Amino acid sequence: MPNHLTWTDAFALGYGPMDDTHREFVDIVHTMQTCQDDELLDHLKRFQQHAVAHFDQELEWMKSTDF
Repeated sequence: MPNHLTWTDAFALGYGPMDDTHREFVDIVHTMQTCQDDELLDHLKRFQQHAVAHFDQELEWMKSTDF
């Protein structure tokens, strides 16, 4: 049986907006791992868009809190 990434509350950091972003990240990765081959490119594009927004968002949070 393949080992696919799935969300677990062990990933939660306790900051709702960041946890939501991380949950979406995990969901996208899981979808890429389990989709049909002919669907992968579309999911990979979604992953790319998410990753850019995800890390831009985290950078802004770190700057705004002097992390």
